[in-house]
Amino acid sequence: MLTTHSLDSLIEKEFMCLPVSEPTKWYLISLFSLLEGPPPVTQGIILEWAEIRQSGSFSSYQRIGDWITWRAGMSHIPLKFEELHLHVACMSYNHCNKLLSGEWGLYNELSKNLVKIIGEIRNSFNKVNLVRLT
Repeated sequence: MLTTHSLDSLIEKEFMCLPVSEPTKWYLISLFSLLEGPPPVTQGIILEWAEIRQSGSFSSYQRIGDWITWRAGMSHIPLKFEELHLHVACMSYNHCNKLLSGEWGLYNELSKNLVKIIGEIRNSFNKVNLVRLT
C-alpha cells in the first residue's frame, strides 16, 4: 500500500533532524510549510535592504530574512548572488535579535548559522526528492 504524506508532514519529519535548537526547528518548519513562501521581496535585495535600514521595522527585517532563507532553501543549487543575499538575511536576523533584546535566541542562531542551516535544509529536501525551485 502506497503511503502519502502531506508536504507539511514531510517537512516536519525531515526538519526535526536539523542540528538547531527546538524553537529554530519549529520556526523553519513553519516557514518552509508555506507552499508559496513568505511575502516576496518585490524590489532588488539591496534596494529593499536600504529601505528596511531606513525604517528599522522588525517585520521588515524578518520578512527579507525569511524570504531569502526560504528561496535559498527551496533551491537545489546555489542561486546567483546567494552569498550576498545570505549575508543580508543574516544581518536581517541579527537586527531582529537586537530589536528583541536577544529574548528569542532563534534569531541569533539564524544570524550566525544560516549558511550551514541552508545546506542542511537542501540535504533534507534532497532526501525526499521534493520538487523545488531552480
